[in-house]
Amino acid sequence: MIFQKKKISPVFQTGDVSHLESVFREVDAALVIGDRALTLPWREKFEYVIDLGQLWFEMTGLPFVFAVWVVRRSVAESDPRLVKKIHALLLASKASGYDHLDQIVDASARKLNMDQNPIREYFDLLFCDLDPEKVHAMGLFFDSLFDQGILAERTDISFFNPL
Repeated sequence: MIFQKKKISPVFQTGDVSHLESVFREVDAALVIGDRALTLPWREKFEYVIDLGQLWFEMTGLPFVFAVWVVRRSVAESDPRLVKKIHALLLASKASGYDHLDQIVDASARKLNMDQNPIREYFDLLFCDLDPEKVHAMGLFFDSLFDQGILAERTDISFFNPL
């Protein structure tokens, strides 16, 4: 959607982004997520470093949904108790993460050999709830993928309602 709105037609390729120098030599731009996005000095090599969530918000006025847990409708219908159990485990895991955020930040800082402040800022920007505004944003994203021919049919966002 972002490329289409900006009238850019990139050639996509996947590759290793763990070595900044080789990325800089091989491509004009890169989408980097996870630890490498936090730990490598991208601003030293690339003129523009853009936060995808911020760019999405500037274009749409909506939050960006980076990840969701999904289940096939056929699985939810055939084994709703299992899906309900897994859903409960995911919710418990999320609650535990929020309850132990200081320990997670500390462990992440040690693992990445970074100061805790940028990691804390990163985690503080993560909102792990799917409210109506985020559902609307996902719908806009999926509609854009359909309009661009990336998805063959419109996506119906629906929610699992356990027994």
